[in-house]
Amino acid sequence: IGMELLDSGEYFQVLDELARRDKRVFADLKFFDIPATAAAVIKRLSQWPVSYATIHGWHPAMMEACAAANSSDMRLLAVTVLTSMGRADLAQMGVDREPVDVVVERSLAAQAAGVDGVIASGQEAAPIRAATGSGFSIVCP
Repeated sequence: IGMELLDSGEYFQVLDELARRDKRVFADLKFFDIPATAAAVIKRLSQWPVSYATIHGWHPAMMEACAAANSSDMRLLAVTVLTSMGRADLAQMGVDREPVDVVVERSLAAQAAGVDGVIASGQEAAPIRAATGSGFSIVCP
């Protein structure tokens, strides 16, 4: 469940109802903030019946803090580069490289930080797997 539902004010009611029905909850909110703030959010979210949660995969210290704050079986997935972004978008952000190269680099950083996996396009799955090896989740929307 994503940001649109969060904006409705009924996010946690829906989350509870899904859990009551024995559904696995994927909290796709792409958290990104200073490490202490992002970690506090993950610590609190880990008290809810959430199976997966997304964080941004751009800041190693933030990812490490989130992984350390996770006190449940919730699996953290890093969003390395939004799937709607191309090289021109990255260049505007000061990253003049191919998206797949950035995705692989950030996937390795997420893995090193203790994050459970990444969100990626299907085109990026093979290069990520080659770099990270088995045991690291790759979720393709």
